[in-house]
Amino acid sequence: GAIVEILRARLVGEVRPREARRRVQAAIDTLATLAAEQPTNRRIHRWWSEAHLLAARLAERPEAAEDQVREALEVIAPFAEASRDGRVVAPYEVALRCLGRTVEAEEAREKLRRTGYFSPLDAHCPSSGR
Repeated sequence: GAIVEILRARLVGEVRPREARRRVQAAIDTLATLAAEQPTNRRIHRWWSEAHLLAARLAERPEAAEDQVREALEVIAPFAEASRDGRVVAPYEVALRCLGRTVEAEEAREKLRRTGYFSPLDAHCPSSGR
């Protein structure tokens, strides 16, 4: 989470969009390398998924945003489906909701409610407002 939190803090109004996209892509590339080295490390996959969601927010085109959301879901789904850890389930719920998979997203949201987890992730999707 620290990598993504630092990126968020630095990107909010402080960095031009092109530079922000470059930095987020660099983080995604680094996290992809770490995930390949540690394929069962759910923390790395959570950060990687969150970085993709951040890239979706910064995307210039709706298609690019959707691609990033799909990547976020692909990265976190193997960990989130059986998890009770809100930090893992939250990006999963956001990605499902953003892709219009409402039934699955509601199941994930209910899991978050049961655990009492409050997600710091953005409440809306990058291109659709869902």
